[in-house]
Amino acid sequence: MRLRGAIRIGLPYAYELREDALLSDYNMEAQGDLLADYFALKFMRDPRVMRQRRYADRLALYERVLARFLVDPRDPDNLPRGGARRFGRAIASASVRA
Repeated sequence: MRLRGAIRIGLPYAYELREDALLSDYNMEAQGDLLADYFALKFMRDPRVMRQRRYADRLALYERVLARFLVDPRDPDNLPRGGARRFGRAIASASVRA
């Protein structure tokens, strides 16, 4: 049996929050941490539970980076570039036809 993508060694969870970045600029692992940190900051209002506490005072920057995601979380263009995005687009296209 072939397990494609089951083991992904070396992909960092750490992220560098940048003014010019979109969620899709980050790998899937970093996206998870970025979204968790945004949730901790925005809704829990507890930066102590953030993975990247250095961004505890940057809620507006999170919202700029996540702007497209916050408008439409189902948009496949929010996925990292590459295979995940192509797969997401194929699924979205199939659901529109169904």
